[in-house]
Amino acid sequence: MRIVPLVKQVLDVDQVKTDADGNVKTEGVPLKISNYDKNAVEAAVRIKEKHPGTEIVALATGPNIKEGVKEVLAMGCDKAVIVNLAEFKGGDTLANSRVLAAAIKKIGGVDLIIGGEGSLDSYTGFTGPRLSARLGIPLVSYAIALEVAGQTAKVKSNVGGIIEDFEVPMPCVVTVSEEINQPRLPPLLQILQAGKKPIQEWKLADLGLKPEDVGTKGAGLHILKNQAPKMERKRVRIKGTPEEAAAQLVQALRKEGVF
Repeated sequence: MRIVPLVKQVLDVDQVKTDADGNVKTEGVPLKISNYDKNAVEAAVRIKEKHPGTEIVALATGPNIKEGVKEVLAMGCDKAVIVNLAEFKGGDTLANSRVLAAAIKKIGGVDLIIGGEGSLDSYTGFTGPRLSARLGIPLVSYAIALEVAGQTAKVKSNVGGIIEDFEVPMPCVVTVSEEINQPRLPPLLQILQAGKKPIQEWKLADLGLKPEDVGTKGAGLHILKNQAPKMERKRVRIKGTPEEAAAQLVQALRKEGVF
């Protein structure tokens, strides 16, 4: 069995700041592997642990991702394929799904593709559905449990609090939520060994794609502005004895819908 977890490098959103006008400032913000993608990698590794002989090929996109991908190799992926899109900016899930589909076809023999339910930067949730449509294979989204039996993927999905169980013939695409697992922290030995695992780097020409297929030219969605909403304090002052203040606080929180 061959499993391909999808890995994307994104801005560390915890370190993104805004200016006085609400404009998002991304200069100097470090990159990291999207948290949901680590859930996807962890799900793949757990399947491999139950099914010896399984190969995990991480498919990674993003600028300067070669160092970042070593993290998922340390978690248990056998090798990685990097698609170099450093020179193409502004790609959306439409453009990116072309790249991922072409890369998966080139890898060949893929039984299971696992992605995050969304990514930390845009969180559209469209990559999985677009990819399954391009490959012509089934999709199950928002998985909170995943296992494999023969050529069938057994998936428990949680959509809006409604939990459903699916049995899907492979090959298929499964997108996972953060509820599915807690990604492991690899020990030092595995981190050192990750540097020796094979990493292939492909360019557009290797996938039979052209510049107009990716980036801004290949996108169907263009971001005009990225601005944080204005947040203002309520400036509500509570007075009285501790008991009276507590009652007023509870009433105010209820009014705001906190509980």
